[in-house]
Amino acid sequence: MAKRQKPEYITADGVWTPMGGTSRNFINRDTGQIIPRRQFDKRYGALAKGGFTSYESKTDASPEDIRRARPAFNRPSQLTSNRKLSSLNPLTEKQSRDYAVGVSGYYSGNVAEFNAEIESFRQEYTNILDNIKKNKKIIAIAVTVSGSNATGSPFTKTVFRLVVPKFAPDFNRFRADLLEQLYEGDVFTSISFHIRFYEKYIPRSKRKQEVKRIRQLKSKREDVKKRTRK
Repeated sequence: MAKRQKPEYITADGVWTPMGGTSRNFINRDTGQIIPRRQFDKRYGALAKGGFTSYESKTDASPEDIRRARPAFNRPSQLTSNRKLSSLNPLTEKQSRDYAVGVSGYYSGNVAEFNAEIESFRQEYTNILDNIKKNKKIIAIAVTVSGSNATGSPFTKTVFRLVVPKFAPDFNRFRADLLEQLYEGDVFTSISFHIRFYEKYIPRSKRKQEVKRIRQLKSKREDVKKRTRK
């Protein structure tokens, strides 16, 4: 049975991992620094993500305090405009590309509150799908959500798998599928559209094409030599 790999937490100060065993400490793999679990949570984990300074302050916090402390919902897009998706081309030798939308949100376990909060993403989601459908080079799309759970462990979850663009879920179905992937305390930081192109539109590397041509010539010469010997 394969040994379970320890989770990694990538921060500006380095990569942290739990020491395991009976210890609740964390170690920085880059610097060797060791800090207790409480300090780790205060700097990088669930306490930091919730805006709290201690477990006690989180326990004593009212729902209103938690709402104010959590990340605000926002949608800064990585591309200047999702209209570019209607003319997006595949990269050389690559069949797929990702279009990530920066979406910060927190699921408190309150479904009605979550639905109301993410409603502001409806128009952008609809525009993204409309522009993808206009691009005749795209054969399929999938959507994933990335973030971290209540303990600070990072995650990437599939909201829906590869589907022909015209059959992609509308916003209401997308919101329901996204909600099914989230647990109380989850913080999500981006939603990514995984775009796959028809193979015939993929630009080929000139170098690879030249290597292929040379191999074909060599193969033909070998065939000619074999026939001549006979």
